[in-house]
Amino acid sequence: MSNQTPRTRSWIAKEVDLSAYGSIPFVMVSAEVEVGPDNAEPYLCQICTTDFGPQTLVLTLRGAAHHLDGQAPAIRHVHFKKIEKYAKYDKVMIVWNGEPLQTLPVARAA
Repeated sequence: MSNQTPRTRSWIAKEVDLSAYGSIPFVMVSAEVEVGPDNAEPYLCQICTTDFGPQTLVLTLRGAAHHLDGQAPAIRHVHFKKIEKYAKYDKVMIVWNGEPLQTLPVARAA
């Protein structure tokens, strides 16, 4: 595995509260990420830490890799959804191999 960061694009973090319509509020994070030659399915996992503040949701990106061999890289969609009370998180930090990859604000939709 290379230490080069995989290419990513189209990161979105939004919080949706449709509780007035009977739905439970949730946070959704999605993006498109580069995967390695094995075409593994990328995924996001929550890291339970308050090192970056209680209003920061920290996720680690797994299954992504920088494509090295000259072939066109495969880009796959990654998605994370967490049921959570409304307005708990202000930002999302994405970590890859222990290093911050992306930090984005949480958009609120109702």
